[in-house]
Amino acid sequence: MNRVLPLVRIVGPLGAAAFVRPVRLCGGVRRASNVEDGVVELVYRTQSQPSASELSELLFELGATSVDATDADAGSALEEPIFREPPPEYDVFVDDQWRSEEFWSRAVVRALAPSRLAARLEAAVAETYPGLHAEVRPVEERDWVAVQEALRPPLVVGKMRVVLPWHDSVEPRDLRLEGGAAFGTGEHPTTKMCVLWLQDNMPAFATVMDYGTGSGILALASLKAGAATAVGVDVDVDAIAVARRNAELNDFAPPEVSFHLPPVGAGADAHTLALVESRFRNDDTAAATAPLPENLAGATYDVVVANILLNPLLALKDTLCGFVEEQDGKLVISGIRRDQFAKVRDAYAPSFPHGAVEI
Repeated sequence: MNRVLPLVRIVGPLGAAAFVRPVRLCGGVRRASNVEDGVVELVYRTQSQPSASELSELLFELGATSVDATDADAGSALEEPIFREPPPEYDVFVDDQWRSEEFWSRAVVRALAPSRLAARLEAAVAETYPGLHAEVRPVEERDWVAVQEALRPPLVVGKMRVVLPWHDSVEPRDLRLEGGAAFGTGEHPTTKMCVLWLQDNMPAFATVMDYGTGSGILALASLKAGAATAVGVDVDVDAIAVARRNAELNDFAPPEVSFHLPPVGAGADAHTLALVESRFRNDDTAAATAPLPENLAGATYDVVVANILLNPLLALKDTLCGFVEEQDGKLVISGIRRDQFAKVRDAYAPSFPHGAVEI
């Protein structure tokens, strides 16, 4: 089934990630229209005006099939790291059109377009922004799926190797994953840090709660590290389906591991709670995805791991602390920037008056 994704802005920790507007997806593979006519890449270099956002929007309006922008000074002393998160009152599941309006002062904007549109697109941009010209490069027709697969070899994270669907998996340490629509294939630094901590600190026969499980990678990595059982929770129905499929790929099944939507009433912002509750009422897929059952929602766990973002961590403080076993239980929090550490520490410290904080 084809689906059109909304506008997305991705700004990485080093300022070198991209502003992207995904285009129509066909079975998970991005395809440009009129590929039979050939495709060209138009490369623009901007300085303040137009902004990367303004130029990207214009390129889309003129017929570009995909656009991305990067910091023109990435990797140099002039690189501009930009960190932006939705405001506390914003909910990504209710309004997915939020965008930070901050951009790099100098950006490289690349657009793909059918070659038959290139001249018209160039002329229209030059008319709108006099003096702004593109470097035009033909794009070789290739099997881009195979290219991407070749660029992503198995990922070694400590004692574990993450293998994707196109990799051969023959080692006991392998964790097979299909990311699909869920976050978590092991490449992100916060995911890596959590996996390494789990490998080095997992108590024997531990019980684990992975809150914000995404693809299920941390719950499954816990089992690989020696945990007895793992429970994963996520507000996204699609993520739950992906995590369950990944469990099957690795021969894990209930009661050893299970994945659920959060219990209705779990700590979170009001918009997310309303969304989860409405899914139980109106969404056939969600109806088949039961919330965390009472025996698991009321249990405590030896290790609770939450690799999410600042605002959800603050909203979920009471929920996460309530899952931690009183005797020697451990709470592992990640997904925050260094400058956000003090805020999270201060929020959680009262719940662990005698606990040690490791960074």
